[in-house]
Amino acid sequence: MKRILAVLALLAVAGFAFAASANVTHVINLQVIEVVAVGLNDASAITLTTVAPVVPGDPPTGQSNNSKYLRYTTVNSGVTTRRVTAQMSVAAPAGTALQLETTIGSGGAGTQGVTTGPETLTNASATDVITGIASCYTGTGGTDGAQLTYTLLVTAPGSLVVAAAVPVTITLTLTDAS
Repeated sequence: MKRILAVLALLAVAGFAFAASANVTHVINLQVIEVVAVGLNDASAITLTTVAPVVPGDPPTGQSNNSKYLRYTTVNSGVTTRRVTAQMSVAAPAGTALQLETTIGSGGAGTQGVTTGPETLTNASATDVITGIASCYTGTGGTDGAQLTYTLLVTAPGSLVVAAAVPVTITLTLTDAS
């Protein structure tokens, strides 16, 4: 009997030895930072020209180009929304105007905003072209992002004068909504 009690005592002590454990803890701080990034699928120049009418007596028109896609990533703070504005560096030639229409793509995720419709750009002030952007990304595939359609409008045919191409820089800005 003593032997059985001794074996049981040994097993109990051994069980406590195997059940012993230790641990250590540490803290990891997880932080989401604010992100504001914007770019184009292709930054090459576009040339838009006036087009002669098919029927003599009709006014000339202007060309359009929709080869550019605006891509952006934004992580907003709280309930902040962002917007994209566009502004020309110089005025359009006499008798013309430059129009920009944006179309939100289907790539990416999150709330990529809503377009404001076709907007005539000026060099006097920035114009909202996309509003209501929450935390999102547009994607980077071939047609991901907001498609930009630029159209040269002929606003006053009688004011047109033949001239060399006028280089106009368009500045697109992703900023907090005001």
